[in-house]
Amino acid sequence: MPSLVEQALQAKFPGRLYLSPGEALSLVPGGTPRHAENAAYQRILRGTFPFPTRLVGGRRVVSILDVARSVTDEMDLPTAAQRRGRRRKTAVIAP
Repeated sequence: MPSLVEQALQAKFPGRLYLSPGEALSLVPGGTPRHAENAAYQRILRGTFPFPTRLVGGRRVVSILDVARSVTDEMDLPTAAQRRGRRRKTAVIAP
């Protein structure tokens, strides 16, 4: 049974197994670049593209299952509460 993320991706891209890198980059939160395909290829070249890519028929594509796995992996990570700023001073009691 497909996960909820896989179902949402199949609803958005019906009948497709692979996405172009620009389409996959548009799924990343934080704003869509004006030229998504160019931005995706720049990230692939730099090694900062968030999803694994593969060559299919001579074209660079991203599997929908890889996108779903990376999203569910991020959802499973526990978030640690981080404090901002300097650490507090602690009193040291000498014996």
